Amino acid sequence: MKTHDIVLLLVITLFLDACNSDTQEIPPPSTRFVIMYETTETAAKISRIATQVKDLTVLDDLFEIKEFLEIYENPQSYVEAAIALIQRTDLSILNKKIIALSMQKLPVTQFLALISVTADAVEKQTTNAKVLELMIFPPFNWGAQLTVNYEKHEVQALLNRLVEISQLSDNTRNIIANDILTGRAKQNFQQYREMQGLPY
Repeated sequence: MKTHDIVLLLVITLFLDACNSDTQEIPPPSTRFVIMYETTETAAKISRIATQVKDLTVLDDLFEIKEFLEIYENPQSYVEAAIALIQRTDLSILNKKIIALSMQKLPVTQFLALISVTADAVEKQTTNAKVLELMIFPPFNWGAQLTVNYEKHEVQALLNRLVEISQLSDNTRNIIANDILTGRAKQNFQQYREMQGLPY
């Protein structure tokens, strides 16, 4: 069977699974098909990135990969696929970590939605907690999305939920409770950016 035939078969299978789901509000068939196709294409792209990077020992390696940059610079085009993929049990931890890192430029509302879905998956044990921790605190931006916006009600609600997730490390939960929710992390982040002459 040719590659494009396999992709088409997978798309149709996912489409039928969505049709048979009675636990979710099902979008119109045309929309559903597009989402399933985009999810399959994104999964293939993430797999190619994983093959090139092999591991995440040096995160800078990701930024030398064209397909990663395509997602990282345009995350809104991939967020629906990311939300679907992050919940799958057949996707490796490495692939999910790449998704987590590639979504860091999402607008805050969509970023919160992605984190919430990932938290759900962690609690259901369909996603490793390390994926959620990396999504919250990617090394290259200090977790700025949550830190800078911590005063917003919806951000605080999510942060308070994260503190209660037992699968997260004690260190992660302590940072959220004692640094982010108190505003200390935002102050430190602002000072750092000012020292570098960068906007925040």
